[in-house]
Amino acid sequence: NGDLEAFMKISGATDDVERAKMKDKPFLSLMGVLLWASITHPECSYAVNFLCQFMSDPSVEAWDAALNVLSYLNTARALGVNFDGDSANVVAFSDSSWNQSPRPYGGHVIFFAGAIVSCCARKLKIAPQSSAEAENAVYSICCKDLIFICNILGDDGMQLKIPKPIKIFCDNEAAVKTIKNIGATARNKHYERWIHYGREQYLNKFSLPLWISTKLNVADIFTKALDSTTFYKFRAALLNISYEHLPMELSDKIHVA
Repeated sequence: NGDLEAFMKISGATDDVERAKMKDKPFLSLMGVLLWASITHPECSYAVNFLCQFMSDPSVEAWDAALNVLSYLNTARALGVNFDGDSANVVAFSDSSWNQSPRPYGGHVIFFAGAIVSCCARKLKIAPQSSAEAENAVYSICCKDLIFICNILGDDGMQLKIPKPIKIFCDNEAAVKTIKNIGATARNKHYERWIHYGREQYLNKFSLPLWISTKLNVADIFTKALDSTTFYKFRAALLNISYEHLPMELSDKIHVA
């Protein structure tokens, strides 16, 4: 827990002495390498994107943390994305870490044939006033990405015939109710219009929001630093690898539409 708190408190350089220490460090090049590597190691997406915000004025702590990510990638170099040839189902997970900062991190992941095909970990463009608003915003971003993935897969009703509606799991019950219940309320009347895009997909029966426990929400790995047990559990789900701590109910949600 101490290491997690220390990582979350990393900031940019605080004085000229620290900037002088970082002058000869290839921080930008290292972040470019990590961004490229995170394509096939999505479990590192949050850490890499978090550190990228210090590229203009990196600190020694940020440099050390980036080296730790590089060291992890070296130990995990034998891992990669694995697809399940027995399934052509598409399923998604979305999540947000609200109340950690005015603009919290949000993330989503889309699975096809049991393995990840798209993911996102980034700060939201808005300053949400509730966890439900934050979750709705991330959900809408996931819905837009879902359209892109289905277009790439050639889902025109004649080829893959991806089952509809596509399930999108979210661990915020209020957000799920907001998407399913049409109309404005005191809690959502201030939402920006783009946040309601998920509702449009639901009405068109393209996607379906479903509540899931935070303990089973794979997208949680894209919103904050996790303890090692949770990290390895969700890594196993992302890469579709066998792991003894992967709950059967999570495996079922990823592989069964």
